[in-house]
Amino acid sequence: MMYIPKNFAHGYLTLEPNILIQWCVDADFCADAVRYARWNTIEIPCPGNIKEYVISEEDRNGIKLKE
Repeated sequence: MMYIPKNFAHGYLTLEPNILIQWCVDADFCADAVRYARWNTIEIPCPGNIKEYVISEEDRNGIKLKE
């Protein structure tokens, strides 16, 4: 379980298939407030032995983190 503070971006990388993630937030989901950021626009250390990343279309098309 992850606790996400208000107004903080969040993401995750799992190293095993079929992982269930649960996170807690301080308000109900609001689709109009959702923003996506491209995961590969900053230096984030990721394991080098991953052959393929499974990334949602929204995350692939998100804004660059420097925008």
